[in-house]
Amino acid sequence: MISIDVPNSSQCEVVTATMTYRNSAGDVEVLDYEQLSSVCTNQN
Repeated sequence: MISIDVPNSSQCEVVTATMTYRNSAGDVEVLDYEQLSSVCTNQN
């Protein structure tokens, strides 16, 4: 894995994160996926 970029959010919401990695052939790939913002894990 090269990097994971998750946008900052002040609200509990779904954000689009981007993961950049090198595959088994050595090529750089970029994958976008959705996840809950980090604010959601801090709420009770």
